[in-house]
Amino acid sequence: MIVTPEGSPYPNPESDGSMNAATGPKAGNATGGDHAADSDTAGNDRVIDRVVHGVHQAVDRMAEKAVPTAERVKSGVSGAAEAVQSQADHLGEMQEEWVTACRDCVRAHPLKSVGAAVVAGMILSRILR
Repeated sequence: MIVTPEGSPYPNPESDGSMNAATGPKAGNATGGDHAADSDTAGNDRVIDRVVHGVHQAVDRMAEKAVPTAERVKSGVSGAAEAVQSQADHLGEMQEEWVTACRDCVRAHPLKSVGAAVVAGMILSRILR
């Protein structure tokens, strides 16, 4: 990576992209300190690239596993919704049958039905006091 004198990793817009002797990689001191810094930076870039690549692979693996799991959950919820709807329909039918049976019983025995309703009302009023 090339670092400009201002400390920015991007080339100076006033320059034509070429490097002069003062900013080039060979413009270091006699011990080659700038060259060592460039190799350290390149090594860091490689490490970062490997980490980023590994993270991308991990995310891809998780996504591949998540899609079938989400589909199974979706189908399970769909099946449960169908079962609940079926039970609700069944309970509705059962309620209609009971109401019909009660009507038939009241029509067949009107005095007994009124007497049973009075007794039930008295018991409920004593319980609720």
